[in-house]
Amino acid sequence: MQKFDSWDEVLSAFRELGGIADNVCFREVNGRRGVFPVNPALPFSLFVPEQVTVSENDVHLVDDRLVVKQDAQVTPEVRRFFEAYHAFTSWSDGGKEDIESFLESIYELPDQIKNLLESKFYFTDLLEKPTSEKVLKRFISTRRLLHKNKQVLFPVLELVNHGAVKASFESTERGVLLQGSSENEILSRYCLNDSWMRFKSYGFANRERWAFSDPFNVSPRDGSLKIVVRNSPEECVALPNGLVAPVIKKENNSIDISFIIVGDRTDPAIPVRLFRDRIQKELGAGSDEFFETLSYMNRMKFLELLRVCDGYDSPVISMLKTACHYQLEVLNNIWFGNWVPR
Repeated sequence: MQKFDSWDEVLSAFRELGGIADNVCFREVNGRRGVFPVNPALPFSLFVPEQVTVSENDVHLVDDRLVVKQDAQVTPEVRRFFEAYHAFTSWSDGGKEDIESFLESIYELPDQIKNLLESKFYFTDLLEKPTSEKVLKRFISTRRLLHKNKQVLFPVLELVNHGAVKASFESTERGVLLQGSSENEILSRYCLNDSWMRFKSYGFANRERWAFSDPFNVSPRDGSLKIVVRNSPEECVALPNGLVAPVIKKENNSIDISFIIVGDRTDPAIPVRLFRDRIQKELGAGSDEFFETLSYMNRMKFLELLRVCDGYDSPVISMLKTACHYQLEVLNNIWFGNWVPR
């Protein structure tokens, strides 16, 4: 059985499999592990060849070790590397414990908070008692990438921490790539999420650029139209300047909208502009108040959650409150017209 005792051994084995790890090293700063450039004046490159990625469906636990299933289509060399890698870091070096701690903390929340998270914030899957299967499922969900229409785990590169405004991992024809330059820690945007979904999906609070509406089913008072608003920003149309527009599907009197941006920390005019340019024309006459209604509904949910959390305190409740504040900051970062204060 392959075994690693140092980062040098990990990177050496990774490179033997075709991986690229140029001008990078691993450090722990304030109790948090990260990937850093060896020489900040030079570019870095991290590349995981496709043959070193492993499908999320091809891993399981054996005696609390993360291993590759026997029938998985991987080479013996990749199997040995993947299992030794996770015995050295990622799963065994804090990953499992961090997820167990987060899930236990959510499960032990006061009933008043849990009831609201279940009824209005779709937390049902996180409120059940943690099991080893649930811990593994969440571990995989926080460390996977869509590559060629398949969710895969990508060792070494997955150790890069999240940065809201940084470049994302790039799925290429040959594998998964991240390259560029950085004066300090190397970061990558994990996926399109807002502050609230980042907390729910990854277990930490972070200031994000956009706020996406929570899922809602909305109809005008006369019931002439059914509007389904989802929170699926991965279903998007790329626009210039890094903007994204939702995918909209119409069928009879029903409209499905993959997401709606309801706040923008960088440019508060963007949400209304995108709504008017991309969505309002699909809703038809009488939809002028739709955006305001959606914004109001989103703000009220988070204000209610903060009110319910008032008087309680724990590390996870503090993080939950922080995620709420971050989300409300962006939800209030919108304007509707051309009047600019001077």
